[in-house]
Amino acid sequence: MIFLLLLTLNSFSDLVWATASYDNIGPTFSLEPPTRFDFTNTLGSRLDCSASGIPTPNIEWFDNENNPVNSIANIRHIFPNGSIYFPPFQGESFRQDVHWSTYKCVAVNSVGTIVSRDVFVKAVIHQRYDLEVQNPGGFIGSNVIIKCIIPQFVKDYVRVTSWLEEPLYNIYPTLEGDSKFHMLPTGELVVINVTQYDAQKAFRCRTLHSLTQDVVISNSVGRIQLTEMKEPVPPIMNDKIKYITVRLKESVVIPCVAYANPKPIYRWYYRNKHGRNESIEHIVMTTSGRYKVKESRLIIQSIEQSDNAIFYCIATNEQGSETLEIQLKIVAPLQAHIQPQRQTVDVGKSADLKCMISGMPQANIWWIKDGQPLRTGSRVRIISKDQIHITSISKDDQGMFQCFVKNDVDMAQGVAEISLGEIAPILHYRFIEQTLQPGPGVSLKCTGTGSPTPQISWTLDGFPLPNNDRLMIGQYVTLSGDVVSHVNITNVKAEDGGEYSCIARSRAGQSSHSARLNIYGTPFVRSMPAISAVAGKTLQIKCPVAGWPIDKIIWEKIPPKISHFEFSKELNVGDRTSIQCVAGTGDLPLVFTWLKDNVPIKQSGAGGANDNINGDSRYNNDKRLNNKDGTDDNNSIMIRQNDEFTSALSIISIRQSHAGQYTCRVQNDAAVVQYAAVLKVNVPPRITPFNFGDDIQEGMRVQTMCTSTQGDQPFNITWYRDGKSLRVGEQIDPISSSSSSSSSSFATFNSIHRQQFDERTIEINTIQALSSILTIHNITSQHNGNYTCQISNTAGSVDYTAVLSVSVPPRWIVEPKDESAILGTSLSITCSAEGFPNPVLQWKQSLGEQSGDYRELTYSDASSGIESYSNGTLMIHNVSREHEGFFLCQAHNGIGAGLSKLIRLTVHVGPHVIVRSKQVSVRRGERITLRCEADGDKPLDITWRFKNGQIIGKSYDVRYEIKKNDMSKGAISELTLLQTVLSDRGEYTCVASNQFGHDHQVIHLQVQEPPSAPQNIHVKEIGSRSVTLMWNNADKYETVGYAESQPVTRYILQHKESQEAWQEYNQKVISGDKNSAHIGNLKPSTSYHFRLFAENDLGMSLASEALHIQTDPENPGGPPLKVNVEAIGSTQLLVTWRPPERDVWNGEILGYAIGFHKSESIDQSYNYSRMGTSGVDGIHEFRLTGLDKYTSYNVNVLAFNAKGDGPPSKAIKIQTLEDVPSAPPQKVHCSGLTAQNIQINWQPPPAKHIHGEIQGYKVLYEPSNILNEYTNRETKVTTSLSTVLHGLQPFTNYSVQLQAFTRAGEGVGSSQLICRTEESTPDAPEKIKALTTGENSVIISWLPPRRPNGVLSLFTIFIRVLEKGQEQKILKYTLPAQNHHYEAKNLNSRESYEAWVTASTKLGSGPSTTVVKLYPSSQVLPQIVSFGQIVTVAWKVDVKLACIYVGKPMPSADWNVENERAKQHRLEIGEDNTLTLRNVQRIHESNYTCNVRNPSGADKITYQLFVQVPPGGPKLQGSANSPTSATLHWNLFDTGGSPIKNYLLTYRRHFGEWHEIIIDRRSNSYTLDNLQCGTEYEFTIAALNKIGSGSASDTLTIKTVGEKPVAPHIDKFLKVNITSVMLELIEWQNGGCPILYFTIEYKKRYSNDWIIVSSNVASQARFPIGDLEPSNVYNLRIQAHNNAGNTVAEYTFETFNIAGVPMNSIEIANGMEYESNDLFFSDSHILTVSIISLFAIILALLGLCFFLKLYGRDIFEHDTSRQQQLTTTYQHGKNTKLSISEHREQYYQTVRKPSSPGLDSALERIPEYSDDIYPYATFHLKDQEKRDNASRQQAAQGMIYDSREAMHLSKKHRTSSSVGGMTAIGTGPRSRKKSKKFNTESEEYDSLNSDSDTVSRELDATSRTESSNCLDDTGPVNFTGRTSFSPGPRKERLALLQRAPVHHSKCPMQQQNRLKCVAGRETTNF
Repeated sequence: MIFLLLLTLNSFSDLVWATASYDNIGPTFSLEPPTRFDFTNTLGSRLDCSASGIPTPNIEWFDNENNPVNSIANIRHIFPNGSIYFPPFQGESFRQDVHWSTYKCVAVNSVGTIVSRDVFVKAVIHQRYDLEVQNPGGFIGSNVIIKCIIPQFVKDYVRVTSWLEEPLYNIYPTLEGDSKFHMLPTGELVVINVTQYDAQKAFRCRTLHSLTQDVVISNSVGRIQLTEMKEPVPPIMNDKIKYITVRLKESVVIPCVAYANPKPIYRWYYRNKHGRNESIEHIVMTTSGRYKVKESRLIIQSIEQSDNAIFYCIATNEQGSETLEIQLKIVAPLQAHIQPQRQTVDVGKSADLKCMISGMPQANIWWIKDGQPLRTGSRVRIISKDQIHITSISKDDQGMFQCFVKNDVDMAQGVAEISLGEIAPILHYRFIEQTLQPGPGVSLKCTGTGSPTPQISWTLDGFPLPNNDRLMIGQYVTLSGDVVSHVNITNVKAEDGGEYSCIARSRAGQSSHSARLNIYGTPFVRSMPAISAVAGKTLQIKCPVAGWPIDKIIWEKIPPKISHFEFSKELNVGDRTSIQCVAGTGDLPLVFTWLKDNVPIKQSGAGGANDNINGDSRYNNDKRLNNKDGTDDNNSIMIRQNDEFTSALSIISIRQSHAGQYTCRVQNDAAVVQYAAVLKVNVPPRITPFNFGDDIQEGMRVQTMCTSTQGDQPFNITWYRDGKSLRVGEQIDPISSSSSSSSSSFATFNSIHRQQFDERTIEINTIQALSSILTIHNITSQHNGNYTCQISNTAGSVDYTAVLSVSVPPRWIVEPKDESAILGTSLSITCSAEGFPNPVLQWKQSLGEQSGDYRELTYSDASSGIESYSNGTLMIHNVSREHEGFFLCQAHNGIGAGLSKLIRLTVHVGPHVIVRSKQVSVRRGERITLRCEADGDKPLDITWRFKNGQIIGKSYDVRYEIKKNDMSKGAISELTLLQTVLSDRGEYTCVASNQFGHDHQVIHLQVQEPPSAPQNIHVKEIGSRSVTLMWNNADKYETVGYAESQPVTRYILQHKESQEAWQEYNQKVISGDKNSAHIGNLKPSTSYHFRLFAENDLGMSLASEALHIQTDPENPGGPPLKVNVEAIGSTQLLVTWRPPERDVWNGEILGYAIGFHKSESIDQSYNYSRMGTSGVDGIHEFRLTGLDKYTSYNVNVLAFNAKGDGPPSKAIKIQTLEDVPSAPPQKVHCSGLTAQNIQINWQPPPAKHIHGEIQGYKVLYEPSNILNEYTNRETKVTTSLSTVLHGLQPFTNYSVQLQAFTRAGEGVGSSQLICRTEESTPDAPEKIKALTTGENSVIISWLPPRRPNGVLSLFTIFIRVLEKGQEQKILKYTLPAQNHHYEAKNLNSRESYEAWVTASTKLGSGPSTTVVKLYPSSQVLPQIVSFGQIVTVAWKVDVKLACIYVGKPMPSADWNVENERAKQHRLEIGEDNTLTLRNVQRIHESNYTCNVRNPSGADKITYQLFVQVPPGGPKLQGSANSPTSATLHWNLFDTGGSPIKNYLLTYRRHFGEWHEIIIDRRSNSYTLDNLQCGTEYEFTIAALNKIGSGSASDTLTIKTVGEKPVAPHIDKFLKVNITSVMLELIEWQNGGCPILYFTIEYKKRYSNDWIIVSSNVASQARFPIGDLEPSNVYNLRIQAHNNAGNTVAEYTFETFNIAGVPMNSIEIANGMEYESNDLFFSDSHILTVSIISLFAIILALLGLCFFLKLYGRDIFEHDTSRQQQLTTTYQHGKNTKLSISEHREQYYQTVRKPSSPGLDSALERIPEYSDDIYPYATFHLKDQEKRDNASRQQAAQGMIYDSREAMHLSKKHRTSSSVGGMTAIGTGPRSRKKSKKFNTESEEYDSLNSDSDTVSRELDATSRTESSNCLDDTGPVNFTGRTSFSPGPRKERLALLQRAPVHHSKCPMQQQNRLKCVAGRETTNF
C-alpha cells in the first residue's frame, strides 16, 4: 500500500535520526473521528482528528483505497492540525469521491503508525421534503396505526417529534400513551378503540431534521377510513414479521394491530433460550416492571442484552387467529482496548497482546501493525481472534499494534506499543581492499545491525561519494533486521579509486570500516568541496587521489580548466543561441575574457566588457556589447557572468555577420587557459510575391515567375496546384486535383464539368537556379486553382500562393421550353446555366402578346402568384388566365453577352358548371325546366344524370327534353320535364366535361304531394339522459290519395323502454313546421323505442318505423377501488384493483386504463395503457412493463365505458426495483506505478445505465499469460473511482476488468484492459555449474533467471581469487544477455577460485547465483556445458536442443529418444551437436537425452519436450431448466498442453442465425437465459488456448419447456350478446409459454370474406367484438401465438335478437315456423294488413309474368348454371342443412311506370326512393346466396340505433344506398324476412305500418335497388354522394368497436345482360 510505504519510510527516517531521549512514545488518538459523519451542503462541516505521542505525531488522511487525501479548492481543505474542512457547496458541485466517501485518519511518529476506524463521510444535499400521512382503514372498536411517510432521501435524518390532531391538540411520544392516543418512540401514532367520531378527525405529523434543525409539518392530513363490518372476519395483519433494532438501555414499544370482527384478543409470547415459546406474563412478573403489556402493545424499558430474543403477538377471535413475529436486535457501541497498552521487551523474549472488546453485536476482528496487516508465522501467532502471542522478539516486532472490531453499524479499534532495548550498531560484514584493472564493475558491501535500526552512510577519502551515473548506493533491511548497504560501480575507471568508508549510526552509537579500492591508471585527484576550518585547531585533509600505483602526492594550487562547449550545428538567421564557459577547477579569483575571431569583444561605452570587477556586483550583470568595427551588429550579443566559475555568452537574434570563432579565456594566478567554438549561420530563402493578373479568360496564355532574393544555395523549387505537386506533361482528374482547393467557387464549377485537366499545357522553366517560370498555354476554366511556389534549402523552406481565376461566359445546363398548364394547377419551369463567376438567373414576364415589354419577377411576388428562385426555378402555385403569355429567362455573369430564352405559357381551362337554383319545386303533373350553364375550353360536352346515376338521353323517357345552346366561352343546357310525377323527384346532376377535366352540379327537384308517414326518423344528438330526433321535412311526405300537398299541422312522438308496451302518456306533440324534437329525463345506457305520427287537416299518417336507440353511457362516476401497485422487477410494476361501485358504472365497463408517469419528470401527464374487460366484479391486474429501472413512478387506474374515462384513482408513488448496471464503468485506464503496483482510474457508468445506487466497484485482474489451469483471477472491491493493485509480479501484463455493482448484483464488465507493471531487477540465474577445460581455464555455464522481471541486458560473472582462504581480489566480467556460458582463462592452478553470476536489467543487477568452485586441471572429464530442462513450445515450429560438451580426449556424443513414435522421425543433429526438430507436432513429445563419453567418464542431460496444440472438442451436455433458459455442462479432456483462455459457446434456433458467447475459462457450466419458450435450440462449444481455437463439440439440441396454446371450449370462451360477443381470452391455456398475442377474425356464415378485428391483440383477460347484427350467425376464427407455435380455433355463434333472446342458430337453420296461428285472426289490424298484402302479391305475380315473357329464356338458361352452383354450395357448405330449393332466388328487372293516369294511381304506392323502403322489406338478389340463411333468421324488428355509430352516420348522405343487396340506414343494412313471433309487443302487430304496405312497395324498391347497382360507371365522378370502398379481402379493423364497411361492385349498364350483372355481383366485407 502506497501510503503505508510512505509512512514507513518516514517513520524509519525519524527513527534513525531522532535525537530525543530513549523514552519515545508511540501515537495514540486523543480525538478519533466518528464512524459516520453527516452534514448538509448548505452549512458544511469540519472533521477533526488529533493524536498524542513523543515526538508529536503527524496527522494525515487517506481514502478507502489508501490514497492520500489532499486539499481541493472550494471543495475540501486539510488544516495543519489534521482537521478536514468541507465548505458549503452548491448541489451541482457534489463529488462522490469527496462528499460521499470513506476516510481514515493516520497518525505517524518515529515509533510507529496507527490508523483510525473508517469514517464514512456523507454530504446531504439540502432539499425540501414533503410528508405524507397515511389514511389507514379500520373497524369501529379496533386499534389503528397512522404512519407518517418520510421521503427516502431524508429518512435517515428526519424523525417524527409529535402529531397534531387538528386544530390544536398535540400528541407527543410516551412509553404508555393515554386511553385514546399513543405516539410510539418510532413515530407512529396508535389510535385506540376507534369510534365514528375518530374517523372525522384529521391528523398531521411534525418532524425535525437532525442536520438542519428544520421543523416540517405535513401538508396532507390523515383520516381513518372506517369500514362497516357486517360479516365475521378472522384477524388480518398487514405484516407477518417485523425487525426492530434498538440500542442498549433504550426503551421500545412494539405495536400489534389486527383487523378483525369481532375484536380480537392479543397474547404475547417469546422464544426462550431452549427454543420453546413461553408466555410473556412470566417475564412481566420477573423483570421488576421493565416489561408491560398495554392493550395490544408490548413495552420494554431500559433494554438489556438478555432482551435480544424473538417475540410473537397472536391475535385471536372466533373466526381464527393471526401471528406477528418480532425479531428484536440489540445494539451497543463497540469499544476495543489492548492490554497491556505499552510494554518494553528485550530481543529474544516473548510478548502477549489481548484485545478487550465490548459492545454488540460483535463481528469481524483483525490486527494490524504500523498500518499494515499483521503478518503471522512461527513467531507471531494468533492464539484466539482477540489475542496474539509473539516469541523471540526481534527488531521487526517493535512498533504500534492495533486490533479492529466491526459490525454492520459501528467500528472500533485499540492501540498498544511494543518497544525494544537499545543495541549499539555492529558491522557483521566488511568489504576488503581490492586492486583492479579499469573496465569491470565492482561492488562494496557492509552489513550492520543494532537497536534501534542503524543507518549506513558512505564516504570516499573522507568526502561524500561523487554523484555520477556509474555509481549507485543501495540500502535495505533484511527480514532478520540486518541493514545491508552496498556501493555498486559499473565500468570502473581510475578516478573511482580511493579509500571507501561505511559508517553505521544510531542513537546507541556508531561503527565504521574503511578499505582502499585501487584502480590501475594514471593519477587523478578529485575535486574537493569547500572546507571550513576553525582557527587555532589542527586541520587534516586527505588528498582524494585515484589511480594506481601512486609514486608521490604533491599539494599545489589548481590552474583553471574549461569544460567543453559548442554552438548548435543548425542555426538560422533570427534564431537565439547561447554558450556557457565553465571553469571546472582552478583557484580563485578567475578572470573571464571573450574573443571573436581572436579579437576581444568590447563593451559599448567607456568600460571594457570583459573587465572583471571584484565583488558580487559582477554576477548576474547583463552587458550588451559591440564588435570591433563599431557597428551595432553585436547589440544582440549579451555576456553574463553567473558566478565565480561560470560566464555565459548569448546572441538574442542571430545575423549573418555573427558567424565566426568565439573564444573564452580564463586566467588565475596559476595559468591562463582558453577554449574556442565556431558559430555557423544558415540563411533561409525568401520569395518575391507574384500573381497571374486580372481579367484572364479562356484561350489566353499566362505566365508568372517565382524568385528567391536571398538564402543559401542550392535551392529546390517546386510548384503545387491546390496542394498537389504539378506533374508537367500528364493528365489528371480535376475532381481529385481540386479536392483540397481553398476556393470553393471554381472548385464547384470544375466539379460540374468533370473534364480532364491537361497538365501538358503547363511549362515550368528554371532560370539560374534562383527562379522558376510557370507558363500555362491555352488556359481554360479547368486551370483554376491555388498555385503555390515552394523554395527550400538547408536552412528552411518558404512558399507563396497565387490564385488563378479564369472567367467563363454563361452556358445552358437546362434550357427552358414552352409549357402548358391547366387552370388552377401548379407549374414549375426550370432554367439553369453555368459559368464563372456563377451566372445570375432572372425571369421576366411579357406585358403583352407583341409589346416586347417585360416586367422583372422577384423571388416572391404574392400579388401575381409567381415565385422566382435563385437557382432559376419559376414556380406558379395556382395557374390563372393572367399567367398565359411569354416568359423570358436571362443568365449573365459579366462575361460575354449572357444568355436569354423566350418561352410561351399556354393555360387550358377545364369545365365549370353553374346552377342558378339548386332547389326546385313543382306540383305533380306540371311542366318544369332545369337550367345548367357550363364554362370552359371547347369542345364542351354536357350531360344530365338522374339520382341513380343513369344518363338521361333521348330514349330515357318521352317526357324528358334536353336543349343545348353554345356560347362564346361555354354552353347552356336545359332539361325539361313535360308532366312531372312522384318518381321524378330527386337529384338531377348536370355534368360538363372536356379534354382538361370535368365538373358537375346537382339540382334537387321536389314533386309536392300530401304528406304520408314521417320518414327517415333518426337521431341527431344523443346523450346519456336525453336524445334529439330528426326526420324529413314535411314537404317530403305525401298524403295518400290527394294530388295537392297539404301542410302538416303537428307531429306526435311516442317513446317507451324496449321491454314496455306503448302508452299514450309517453308522447310529445311537435309543431308541424319543425322536423326535430328533444326528449329528456331518460336513463343512461338504456334501450328505448321511438315512433312518429304526422297529422294535418286530412288526418293522421301512419306511424313511422320504430326507432330503437340506446342512450349513451356516462363516464364512470367513480375510480376503481383498492388500487395497489407492487414492484415485481426492475422494469415491471404489478397493478391490482377492484371495479368501481356498480351504481357509478353508468354503462358497461369496457375496460380500464392504467396511467403512469415518472415522479421526477417535468411532464406530469400520464401515459395510459388500456385493457379491455367486461365490468365484472373481482380483482383485476395489469403489468406495466418496459419501465425505466430504479425509477419512481406515479400510477393510477381509471375505468372507461363507451362514453369515456371515469375519474382516476389516487396516484400511488412506487419505485421499480434496482437492477445491475447495464453499462460498464467509463474511461478506464491504467498505468504501472512500480514493479509491483498498477494504478487504475475510471468514471462511473452513465447515470441512465446505473439502475440503482452503486455500492462499489469490483476490479478483476489476472496475469495475461496464464501459467496453468488453476490460476485464479483476483478481485478487489472498492467504492472510489481509482485504486492501486499491490503485490503484482514485475514486468508482467495483467488483464484488468471492472464491474460496477448495486444491491442487485454486478453489472456489465468493461472491456479487457491490458496493463503492465514496471521493470525490476531480475531474479538470480536459475542454475550454475563450472566445467574444467584445461590447466588454466574453466567454463562457467548458467541458465537465465526464471523471472527476468524485465528485459535482460547482460550477465555479470564474478570470480573471486583466494589465496590460503583469504580473498585477494574479485574479477568481474560482463556478457550480453544472449550468452549463457563464459570461459575463464589464465587461471593459476596454485590459487583457488570461486565464481557466481548475476543478471541485470536497465534497473540494475539482481541477486547472484550460488557460489561454485573453479578447479582448473590438466585432466578434463567429459562434461556437458548445456543444461537439461523442460521445453514447452507451440506446434508447427522448429525446436533446437543444444548439447555443448568438453573433454579430453574429445568425447563422442549421441541423442536418445524415449517416445517410440518420436523415434520414427529422423533426428537432425548439427555440427555443434545441436538437435533440431522441424515442424514439431504432438507426437514429438518425449524425453530427449544427450550422452557424451570418453575413456575418462561420461555425462548426460535430458530435455523434456512438451508441444502445445489447440484444445480438443469438449463433451457438451445440457437440459432445459425453464421456458426461457437452458443449462449446459461440458467436460474438456484435452487442453492441448496449454491453459484454456476461454470457451466460445455458439447457439441458434433451428435455421436461425448463430450467436456467440465468450465464457470464462474457469467455468464448466453455463445457464443461457432469455431464450424463447418451447423452442428448439442448437448448441456447440469450443475451447481456446493461446495456440488457437480447438474443434467444436458435437451439436447439442435442447428444446425449452413449453408447448403451443390450447384452445378452450366454446361454453367457457364466448359470452354472446345482442350486438357483441365477449371473448374470455383468459380461458386459453398457454401450454407453459406465455401467449404473446392473438389474431382475431370473424365473418357472417356463408361469407367468404373474413373481417380482421386485429392481428395483434395483446394477451389479456377479455376482449370484446362489437358492432355485430342481432340474430345473425357468425364464424369466429382465433389464432393464439406463443414462442412454441400457434394454435388456430374456429367457433360458430349467433347473436341474440333485439329482445336479448338467443336464437339457437343450428336448429333455426333448418327452417322456422310460427308456433301458433291464432294470433293471426285475433287482431283486426293484422287481418286488414294480410288482405292488403294478398292483393299486393297478386300484382307482383302479374308483374312477374310480364317479366318472364320478356326475359324468360335468359333466366332459365342462366338458372341451369346457377342450379349447379347451388348444388356445389350445398355439398361443400359448412354447418348448413338447407335444401337446394331454399336457395333459389327471384330476379327482378327495373319497371318504369307508364304515364297513363290510370296506372299512376295504381303504382303511386310503390316506393320510388331507398328512403321509402321500409325496414321490414326483404330483397332477394343473386349475390345473397351465401347470406340467405342469415337473412331468414332475422326477426321482425325496427331499426337498432347504436350510439357508437351516431357520428359516423351523421356524416353520410340521408339517401340510403343499396349495399350488398340490403338497404342501409344511412349506410347501414336494412333487411327483413317474414319470421316467427317472439314477443307480444304491440308495435310489431298493431302498427298501421302493415305488411301489405311493405309488400306493395317491395317490387319496385327491389328492382330499383338492383338497377342502381348496374349503373354505367364510365363517368369520371360518382355523383350520387355514396362512398365507395376499394375491395380488399383482409383489412385490419382499427377501432375497438366499429361496423365493418361493405363494398359496392358496379358493372356496365347494358340492357341485354342486366340480370347477369346483378347475379354476378359480390359483396366484400373488410
